[in-house]
Amino acid sequence: MAKISHTSVSRAPVPASVESGSASPSTRSWGRFLQEQIHLPPLRLVNGMRHSIPGANYCHMHSHRGLEAVYHPTGQGVTRLEGGREIPFQEGCVVLYAPGEMHDQTMNCAGDDLCLQLLLPADAVPVAKGGLCLPRLADADVAAEFVALSRGHTRVGPIEQGILNMRATAAVLHVIQAALARDAVTRCSPAEAYVRRAENYIKRNFQTLASVEEVATHIGLSSNHLRHLFKELRGRPMVQWVTEVRMERAKSLLVNSRMPLKQVARHCGFNDEYYFSAVFRRHNHMAPGQYRNRH
Repeated sequence: MAKISHTSVSRAPVPASVESGSASPSTRSWGRFLQEQIHLPPLRLVNGMRHSIPGANYCHMHSHRGLEAVYHPTGQGVTRLEGGREIPFQEGCVVLYAPGEMHDQTMNCAGDDLCLQLLLPADAVPVAKGGLCLPRLADADVAAEFVALSRGHTRVGPIEQGILNMRATAAVLHVIQAALARDAVTRCSPAEAYVRRAENYIKRNFQTLASVEEVATHIGLSSNHLRHLFKELRGRPMVQWVTEVRMERAKSLLVNSRMPLKQVARHCGFNDEYYFSAVFRRHNHMAPGQYRNRH
């Protein structure tokens, strides 16, 4: 049984952006919008609404001046875009519409729509039409933001408006990132999908992870097969990647907390403070205490 007794953390590779929608030279895909927007001031939240919609309800074709994000915490139905694409939605789904994108909505089962509308700057390159769908919003914190922001916020001052803009923009960018990452997984090879599932499991469980076999069992492969796939696709052993992940977490705790080293070691999956220090020194060329003092 291959033990993972030390391990340190390294971030998993960011999935390649999937170019959702058909972007022309005069528009940009959701992937390009995400990559550019993280370096720009937030969008402006102009409206937040919550609608309780009965079953068999039809909302006619319409559009909005800004980008619209619709979270469906309950209910089921389908939205149809002007180009003919149909996007089915169900409980937990989020659908994004580009500014000016015509769309309708048919509600098959009663439920709620939580809608956020955000304005892009007047000189911004438009987002390509075609919609973007995240079938399930798994992050409870982002879901809570949709609930809070859709309550509507009127007569707020410039500081409050600025905070709302940042919160709404962050929620929308999270949805875009999650939707593109999901698209990338569904379009990748089976081997890549297995490795990404392994990486996600490790990131969630690195504090208690004991062996490669644990990861392999979770994703349904033999440990030898998983080791082979990981080394082939990532260029290094999976155990090394786990250690990198743990090291990244250790560096974050050293810089952003005053935890004693023994507690940092435990939070990063090490039972022995001295072994943790030895691994940290080997990977970062300095002791944990030195790293903390320098940062």
